[in-house]
Amino acid sequence: MLTANRPETRLATRLAFLVAGFGVACWAPLVPFAKQRLQVDTLGLLLLCLGVGSVAAMLLAGVINSRHGSRPIILAGGFGLAVLLPLLAVAGSPVSLGLTLLGFGAALGSLDVAMNIHAVEVERAAAKPLMSGFHALFSVGGFIGATLITFLLSSNIYSAHAKIRKLAGRIMRKLSVIESAISRHRLGTSARRKWSIASANSR
Repeated sequence: MLTANRPETRLATRLAFLVAGFGVACWAPLVPFAKQRLQVDTLGLLLLCLGVGSVAAMLLAGVINSRHGSRPIILAGGFGLAVLLPLLAVAGSPVSLGLTLLGFGAALGSLDVAMNIHAVEVERAAAKPLMSGFHALFSVGGFIGATLITFLLSSNIYSAHAKIRKLAGRIMRKLSVIESAISRHRLGTSARRKWSIASANSR
């Protein structure tokens, strides 16, 4: 029977803490840019979605963990962070940002609960103190995430993305104008045809 006192279980636990710290640190520097991008004064209410999602997921994670173990929750939370984190940088409306923050908080909260439960089991099986080392990896992940985002922002990658978004917006507006012009042309053509048919019938 497999036990929790194995090198691979300790490595998996360390990686879970590393991923959680990385995710939190990557989002934090993007907050002022999100406010600037969306031009909203109620960003605090949007950020509240992160806490709501996290607390709700924490309450469910404990119940799910007691029935199915911590592994599926850790995997789901980790993949959720990986998918939702890029969306936080490109959310184009307050509603999309709020929903993304809700999901991001849920992924982070469930991962936090499951990885700590798993860490307790691993430490108990190893019969030696490991928890401080696990939480140290959370700080290491935070350092890596903050360093990476700082590098990306200083490299003007964010501004380049903003220019691409602005260009895409202009293209969409032009396409809308073209579509409206085509629709008016079709309506005009249809009206002329009907008038021609009516004139021919009257003769």
